[in-house]
Parts: sequence; C-alpha cells; structure tokens
Amino acid sequence: MNIKKLICVALTAIMLFPLAACGKSGKNPSETPGNPSQSADEAGKPKKEVELVTYALGTEPNRHEEVMKPFNKKLKEKLNTTLKVKFIGWGDYETKYPLLLSSGESFDMIYTATWLNFFQQARKGAFMELDDLIPKYAPDAWAQISDVNKKTAMVDDHIYAIPSGKSTYNAFGVIVRGDLMKKYNLPEIRTFDDYAAYMQAIVDNEPSMQATDVYSGGSEIDDVYYMNHGLYPLTGNTKSIYWVDLDAEKPVVFNKTSWKGTPDMLKMMNEWSKKGYWPKAALSNKDSDMMSTGKAASGTHSLDNWVSQYQRHPDWDWRFYNMVKYNEELSAMQDAMAIPNSSQNPERALQFINLVRTDEELYDMLVYGIEGKTYGIEKDNTVRALDPDNFNLDPWAWGLRTNDFTRDYAGSPASLPEKRDEIRDTLHTNPMRAFAMDTDPVKSEYAAVTNVMAQYYDPLKLGYVDVDSGTKELKKQLKAAGDDKVVAELQRQLDDFLANYK
Repeated sequence: MNIKKLICVALTAIMLFPLAACGKSGKNPSETPGNPSQSADEAGKPKKEVELVTYALGTEPNRHEEVMKPFNKKLKEKLNTTLKVKFIGWGDYETKYPLLLSSGESFDMIYTATWLNFFQQARKGAFMELDDLIPKYAPDAWAQISDVNKKTAMVDDHIYAIPSGKSTYNAFGVIVRGDLMKKYNLPEIRTFDDYAAYMQAIVDNEPSMQATDVYSGGSEIDDVYYMNHGLYPLTGNTKSIYWVDLDAEKPVVFNKTSWKGTPDMLKMMNEWSKKGYWPKAALSNKDSDMMSTGKAASGTHSLDNWVSQYQRHPDWDWRFYNMVKYNEELSAMQDAMAIPNSSQNPERALQFINLVRTDEELYDMLVYGIEGKTYGIEKDNTVRALDPDNFNLDPWAWGLRTNDFTRDYAGSPASLPEKRDEIRDTLHTNPMRAFAMDTDPVKSEYAAVTNVMAQYYDPLKLGYVDVDSGTKELKKQLKAAGDDKVVAELQRQLDDFLANYK
C-alpha cells in the first residue's frame, strides 16, 4: 500500500478503525476497596469529603501551593473535594513514570499521553477501565470529545482515559533567541547547517551559555532530524525506537539505527559534540529549565514550548523554526487523564475531571492561577502571565485542557498566528496515527532493545563515542537483544492494520 496515497485520505477517517489491542483489562472499579460513598446532598454535592491525589509532569512552580489554596477552597465548595498534585521532574520522568505505575502506590489520577506509552501501560493493566463509570460521573467531559477522538482512548474496545479537548499538532523544531540572532547577524534557520551556525556563535561569544539544552533527559535533535526527512515514529512521538518512512512505496518498519541516513546524523552529532554545543557531562545534568533561566540559548521543542518560553522572556525574542516535513494533527491522546488501578476514589476523580472541564471559574484557577497575582484577563479575552518566573501559565494540567476555555496568551509571539496558519494549511493525514503498536508478543526482546538503546545509542548520538566503532557495537548488541524479532512483529501488526484500514 502506498503511504503517499494514504496521506491524502480524509481526516475524518483517521480513527474509524478500532484499535487492535490484546490488552489486559483493568479491574472493575466497583470491586476497588475503599471507594467513597457517592451519596449527595440536595444540591448534588457528595457528602463525603475526599482528597484526590494526582501526578503531573514537570517542575513544581514556586507559587503552586499558593495557587492551590483558593482553588481547593472553591473545589471543596462545589464537590466536597480537595486536590493534591505531585510532580515528576523532566529529568527523571522516563524512569520514574513507569515505576510509579507498577509500584502499587495509591493515587487517583495521572497525566498520560501517547509519548508516555499510554497504549502499552493500558495493556499492562496500569489504568482502570472507565466504560461504566464515564456515563455516570464524567458525561459532560466525554461529550466534548468527537467520536473519532474517543477511539484513541480505547484499547481492546475499552476506555482507559479521557483525552484532552484541545487540538494539537506535531510541529517540532528548534527554538532560538532572536536577540542573539540579531546581535551576531545570523541567518534564519531553515537547515541543520543554519542551526549549527547559530550554536557556533553561542560557543564563540557566550561562554556562560550552553548552545542547546541537552540534559539528563537526553536530546531530541535526532528525532527532529528523522522527522525532517519524512520519517514517522511508530509510537507517534519523539524518542521512538521504531520508525516508518512516509515517502516509501511500501511501509517498512525499521529500528532508527538501521535507517540509511542515520550514519550522517551520527557524524553530525559527533561533530557538534566536539565543537562544544553541549557538555560532556550533559547526561548527568538534571536541569530542564536552562532555556528559561538563560543557561541555554536554544532547544529542540514544540510550538507550545516556544510560546511558553516567549511568555517568560519576550525580551529574548524566542523564535520557532518548524523542521517537520509533514505537518499533522496529533492524536487526541497527546494529552489525557487516566485513573490508575490503585485509585480508591475513581468516581470522585471522574467527577473532578468533569467539573473542571465544564466550570470556567475552576478551570481558570487551576490552569492560570490567581487572577490579579499570577494572571490577568485582557480586553480581548487573552490571558497574561503576571509572574511567569514563579507561576507560568498552564504549567501542568494539560490533560484537562479544553478548546472551550483555553485562552490565547497576551503578548504571544507576533508570528504565532502565521505559524499556526502555516501548519493548518499544510496538514497531512497519516493513517499511522491510528496505529497502536503492541509490544507484548515481544516484550522481553523489546525491553532488551530499549536497554541497549539507552546504554549504547544515547551516548553515541551525543557524540561521546566514535561513530564507526560505536555503531558496530550497537548493532551487535541489538541483534543479541532480539531487534530483528521486534521488527518482524511490528511489521506484521502494521501490515494487518493497513490491510484493514478504511
């Protein structure tokens, strides 16, 4: 099947084919011990007070607790509930997030997404099936989601999450400081050579800055390189091991290390490392805020991250250059909320999600903070950050977003509307967005491959290892780990999916 032809299929057909998953079913919420009584008073508010615990990703804002006090006061009035938020830092999320879901720790909600392996975690039984609970406890939030997008929250025909109601795109590229571009008379960034010229200017003239924000979370420069060449990650997100070439006549699954362009990418990264665009100890650095604090002069990030960085320091004139070859609308599961199987309060958690998604007062308090202190509403209904260094707008509640209440940011980059229009006007429909790979049949091999990639590929792509010898050792280890078996299984799944795609 020709992928180029499939890309032209109407957008409304993306998710109509059910996800073919062989996942484990989560336990029935009615069997979960300790669920609070849902008896309510005459106003419909639950009689029993509950503190919900949710996990979010990112750095806790300095004024987070201050913001939560009035929010919880209002939440208690409306739902007899308070919310406690626990944060998993960007420097640790790749290890701490899956460990948390397998630990058995009791909490009530968690942010999830395709890039956090939602489908794989659902198949492992990390999340609760919500089929019977949603119609009773979160009907309004569920009604906000289109039938097409509801499919993306399902595994084996069961619902495991409530997706965000905000449209997002796969635009991804480099974010650089416009003030420094002007200072050193640098050209607009269209290619990787242009980006290298920018970073070289930083190395030559700004010794207190890191050229790009590589830290313990690794680097996504390689992902940008792959997407720039028309490749699609089978996970739907960055840091995927397995990819497909959208320009190929037949979709062939491959480990990114075996792609024909990988040697050139590795040589580029090796040269960049030697030129000092990131330090030799980058992987031990857990500081994920280097761009916003002035310690890094650029990064590889999304459109939303660009707007966020600009909000914090408009004087730095942050600029975004989209490097993705094919612009696409992301799965609705790019941002979502799930209920872990360890939750003692699944009904109340869903009531909370339903309330925040339909109550603009609570939504504004949770997402933007305290009016007059952390945010202000402008005459044009945009929202302005009043203390971005201590409470950046929308710092963590991405799974609760909705188009109905999401406001544009006052003082956003002047080029934002143009960037959005460029993306919307060039959207491609990729049938692979509806494909959810299942690693269970090769879980041992997939785990082994993942470990090999972390041990051998990550240092190699950061230029810490000689390209030729490092690549040879990497391929040897991948073969021993069972990479060929994983590729064959994923190819079988993708072939079956495309054969039934409508």
